[in-house]
Amino acid sequence: MGSTGTGRFTDYPGSSNGKRNKSGGGSGEENDIRKCERAIGDISLEEVANCSFFKDYNNVPSIDTDIFLLPQLLGGRLVIATSTGEQVGVLPTRYNYLRQCLEQGYTYGGKVIFSELGRLPIVKIDLAPIK
Repeated sequence: MGSTGTGRFTDYPGSSNGKRNKSGGGSGEENDIRKCERAIGDISLEEVANCSFFKDYNNVPSIDTDIFLLPQLLGGRLVIATSTGEQVGVLPTRYNYLRQCLEQGYTYGGKVIFSELGRLPIVKIDLAPIK
């Protein structure tokens, strides 16, 4: 059995196929809009032990806890909080593009999909735009 493809990164799902956006300008504006409309899964939050939820309860939120992306920043970082406003953690910096999405009026919510209280508390979330 052989493999198919060209041996380029564009063979993999989710990679750019080298085509310009529909406007033909290649500005990426359409891609930026689509990026804001995408759900993001399996995000490991950072700074969990330094946020109010952990400090108040000495615990992590349980699986299926509703979470939201706050429109304000914490030390320049995007914050995830519970529905009661308790900070759970901050997003890794690779998701900083969501700042622009928030400025465009998008809001984001989701659920805790994994949490563990160990030597280092761990919280993973799924996040999606709220329509």
